[in-house]
Amino acid sequence: MKAVRIHEYGGPEAMKLEELPGSRPGPDQALVKLEASGVNFIDIYQRSGAYKGNLPFGLGLEGAGTVEAVGSNAVGVAVGDRVAWTACGDVRDPQHSPHVAQLIKLPDGGQRPGRRRDDIQG
Repeated sequence: MKAVRIHEYGGPEAMKLEELPGSRPGPDQALVKLEASGVNFIDIYQRSGAYKGNLPFGLGLEGAGTVEAVGSNAVGVAVGDRVAWTACGDVRDPQHSPHVAQLIKLPDGGQRPGRRRDDIQG
């Protein structure tokens, strides 16, 4: 899978597209294929180093997508469910494994996650 990652603080030139290995969910996690990601002004602070964190990292703290796999102890979501999340660890890669308790299950109905901002906006 491909992801834009930050390996050193700086301007837009610090963003690098790279190939990452696939991942598997832990026991209480769901592997989610990212379909929409929220990138906000705080990401500029993080990329520039004004807010320091662990390197490398990606940008965007919220997202939505489709569950591709669930861990052995995961309850509440199933493969194929559409979900959204906000601010639960490093969610900024094309595949992400958040803890299932941090996921917001999206209703069926044809809208893609990128169009359902009301589920995670305050």
